[in-house]
Amino acid sequence: MITQLAQQIPVTVLEAPSGVQLGNGRGYCIAWERHSIDWHLLWIVVLDESGQVIVAPNKYIRVDPNWTAGRA
Repeated sequence: MITQLAQQIPVTVLEAPSGVQLGNGRGYCIAWERHSIDWHLLWIVVLDESGQVIVAPNKYIRVDPNWTAGRA
């Protein structure tokens, strides 16, 4: 099931699928997909530098610090 996010989440992607130029890895998560019975998420991310839309597993995503949420 794919869930579109009402607010984009700023993230850093640590590793990308083969053939994708990751650049600095920064982008915005616009949706995610629950991939398995174990609730392993696949993050759908638009990369800042290239504008590419990629899908990255949960273990390769880091949420950026957010002062408004108290996560500085």
